[in-house]
Amino acid sequence: MSASHEITASQRATMLECRTKIKELIYYLRKFLDEEDYSYIEKAYQTNEQLKNNQEFLKIMAGYDDLNNNIVSIYSKWRENGGNVDSMLHARISNQVVYAITRANLIATGLEFKLKRMRKG
Repeated sequence: MSASHEITASQRATMLECRTKIKELIYYLRKFLDEEDYSYIEKAYQTNEQLKNNQEFLKIMAGYDDLNNNIVSIYSKWRENGGNVDSMLHARISNQVVYAITRANLIATGLEFKLKRMRKG
């Protein structure tokens, strides 16, 4: 394998940490769907903020802007209504959450591929 396909130990650590955060985001979004508890939207939003505020993560996440826009939209819809969500809004939020999970899974899969493909040896 050529050196251009290898990653350093620090790059690997960054990718692993980023993947962990993406999986945490997915976990909170899934918990929201399972329990219909909006506290998980708050936790997902906070996790997304951690992803967004890490420049190293942003460099390695293909398609993150779409995920970020979706998470911000979900959070805003919930907050704008003061936590009082009727069934129609809940359905729209739930649909957006499913899309966000799909987008986050794509990012996680991309990171997995990079970690496996670019390892030394």
